[in-house]
Amino acid sequence: MANKFTSMNAAKRLEKAEAEPIIERKTETPLNGTHAPKKVGRPQGKKSSDDFRQITAYVRKETVRDIKKLLIERDEIGLPKLDFSNVIEEALVHWIEHEKRHNRL
Repeated sequence: MANKFTSMNAAKRLEKAEAEPIIERKTETPLNGTHAPKKVGRPQGKKSSDDFRQITAYVRKETVRDIKKLLIERDEIGLPKLDFSNVIEEALVHWIEHEKRHNRL
């Protein structure tokens, strides 16, 4: 059984649908007649990229806190934005280079 608000809600939905403009997507066809796939949405992130691997490591709480604090301070003074994984990556790359130079690996 419909209540007294059913018809009012239906009328509002209809008015809203009629008021919204219809947007048509333009698709461009290349000269050769084939359709090139278009990338839609956000760019691929680290989690879904084959170039990155998630790892787990134990790091002292104080070290994690200091890194987060420095990242926030960098952002506040307008330095280029880094995230936590960028800092870890940079430290690991530095360690690899150091090992190769000093231990002739």
